[in-house]
Amino acid sequence: ATKIEEKAMTSKEKNLERWSIMRSLGKKGYVQMKTSHGDLNLEIRCDIAPATSENFLTLCSRGYYNGIKFHRVIKNFMMQGGDPTGTGKGGESCWGGKFDDEFDVRLRHSGRGMLSMANSGTNTNGSQFFITFKSCTHLDNKHAVFGSVVGGLQTLDKVEKVPVGAEDRPKEEVVILEVVVFVNPYENDLPAYFEEQKQKEKDQELEKAKLKKQEQEDKEEIRGWYTNPAAQAVSKKEVHKSSGVGRYIAPTAYDRKEGGVEEKQAQDEDDIWANAVPVVKPKIQPKSGFGNFSNW
Repeated sequence: ATKIEEKAMTSKEKNLERWSIMRSLGKKGYVQMKTSHGDLNLEIRCDIAPATSENFLTLCSRGYYNGIKFHRVIKNFMMQGGDPTGTGKGGESCWGGKFDDEFDVRLRHSGRGMLSMANSGTNTNGSQFFITFKSCTHLDNKHAVFGSVVGGLQTLDKVEKVPVGAEDRPKEEVVILEVVVFVNPYENDLPAYFEEQKQKEKDQELEKAKLKKQEQEDKEEIRGWYTNPAAQAVSKKEVHKSSGVGRYIAPTAYDRKEGGVEEKQAQDEDDIWANAVPVVKPKIQPKSGFGNFSNW
């Protein structure tokens, strides 16, 4: 987008453009969630669910989840957390408030360890998330999946065995101690992409300016030729300007001399006559008599 277009774009339109670029880059994020019951290594699918992934990674980078409890654990179903109030009713997105659902057929609640957004209805995503203990296909297209557990499944086993009380609240605390972000494409790959595009635009502008300058020089040369072709011809011989139509034709040896071929030939003829030696013919003595009549 140009600078004028960027000014006219709303924040939502800018985000849509960024998320589209992130999909095309095909990058994933990686974090390690350290809990009171062990570590969970999570793969974040920025390439498929860029908006939901950015929200989660940004909150992780801010330390938003540090110290927050998993307030709900249901065996053979899932563990839910991400609410700073610990009630299941709090939390907001990295942009403030809620954001829209982001569904994709490539990300489903299929299997153990799927990472998905908790919500209270359509387009009410904030900071809360859950991790499945098994497939929950009935949640597809209702909750946005944006990643999965790729290491630390034994931690899920431990949490799933924790005893719970009313409203599925764990009787022993399951706390997120810290979230370490190892790879965040929004902090590395996306800025690098924009920097590369900016450099390309700069190079294109320089190339346009160069071509425009060359075109202007060619126009001036042609205009000068039509105004005074004789002067232009003399000027070319004297200066041998290397531009315009004949820029690639090198002058010959005779072109570099004042008179060229014709003047050299005339000079050579003058030299011949100036240095010529007259030929003396021998005198013939007349014979007397009629000679031999046989020659008549």
